[in-house]
Amino acid sequence: MFSTGKLVSLSCWSPRKVSMLWKSFLLAFVLNCDVSLDASVVLSGSSSSYAVMNESFTFTCTITQAASLVDAVQFFYTPSVSPVGIITQDGGSCSVFRIQSGYSAFCGSGTNSSSSTTKKYIYKINRATERDATDWWCGLNTATTLSEKFSLPVYSGRNSVTFSPRSPATVGGGNSLTVTCNANCTPSCSFSWTRGSQNLSASSKLQLTNIAKNHEGAYTCTAKNIVSSYVKSSNFTLIVKDDPKRMSALGAGAISGIVIAVVLALAVPTVWIIYKRNIQKKQNGEGKNERTTTETPI
Repeated sequence: MFSTGKLVSLSCWSPRKVSMLWKSFLLAFVLNCDVSLDASVVLSGSSSSYAVMNESFTFTCTITQAASLVDAVQFFYTPSVSPVGIITQDGGSCSVFRIQSGYSAFCGSGTNSSSSTTKKYIYKINRATERDATDWWCGLNTATTLSEKFSLPVYSGRNSVTFSPRSPATVGGGNSLTVTCNANCTPSCSFSWTRGSQNLSASSKLQLTNIAKNHEGAYTCTAKNIVSSYVKSSNFTLIVKDDPKRMSALGAGAISGIVIAVVLALAVPTVWIIYKRNIQKKQNGEGKNERTTTETPI
């Protein structure tokens, strides 16, 4: 030991003695300070490489060569400059020091044993939002060892499917209509239109032409996220009203038919009466002629 306040000259010491003194000092430093300088850090995601909107997602920060670890494990995401979660490890003791609202942190396997060379620390997104779609990483505070960044996509589908035009829609008979099904998905959703068991379209658009009364009713649009399990369906209701032009044409035709029927109804009896009268007149004329011939003397 060197006494405090005294200047010690090493010029008289042999190189061997200096080397032995330096090794002793370095060993004492390592034993009395953090032994996390050689540890490696890896951040991995839960079973999938993406999160789903409003669902949980779990990160695991794995520290290897972590026997007798005394350090703070920190979690970060862009653009935050401060850690969003801190878990402290002191030999065989692990505890959650700080956690941001909306997230959870846990001490994982190996953290209850000082001699464990592999220790795992859990950071959980309770309900994924758009802000979580960013780069994440973890690291050791004192050792300044950081993991590679984990780029997390957050896939989503809106809680509802909307239509353009809105449902219900009223359309005149004989017209055409194009309905667009909308759902804000990340990545884009696939769409399909059905009516009962009938498949109508494999796109977001439903096209109806020469609309008639038999088109009236409900049409179902289904939006499905092509990566996640998000599926949402909604019904579009179509109301068909009679075409005024067709109604006018029908009215004119009906009136014409009625007029013709009335004319025929009146004309046929009249013609029949006239015909009967003519027959009677003819018969009466022939009878007169016969009587005149009979009464003439020979």
